Amino acid sequence: MTCLRGIKVIQISLSSQIFQRCAAFLGKPLSWFDLIEILDRNVEDRRSHNPVVLIVDDDEIFTTIAKKCLVMEDIDVVSVSRASDTLDALIAHQPDLLIVDLNIGDANGFEVAAIVRQMPRNVALPIVFLSGESG
Repeated sequence: MTCLRGIKVIQISLSSQIFQRCAAFLGKPLSWFDLIEILDRNVEDRRSHNPVVLIVDDDEIFTTIAKKCLVMEDIDVVSVSRASDTLDALIAHQPDLLIVDLNIGDANGFEVAAIVRQMPRNVALPIVFLSGESG
């Protein structure tokens, strides 16, 4: 499995152009069952309790659907709708995976990831970027 400087990248996109060094690729529309299967294969079980996913997305409909699907798989979900709330949620919940919308109202997903990576314990935290954009 390929990594980006030791960090696994899972690409989810409408585009058929695949990032060459990604660990996995999922096309849109997104199949939650496929995403969960890929996460099972790529995310180490670091805890004795349910894995925790932090969703950073201002789309309430997406967040609600994602929570329902992940909770059915015994995954605990925390969500924030503003990028500025991400650090507090990371500290409070220490997630095993971060799902970030590329276009959040107060920042973009790449800015969020850059801030997250500044925290030493989050250097290897898997990050999944989501976008509703086409092309």
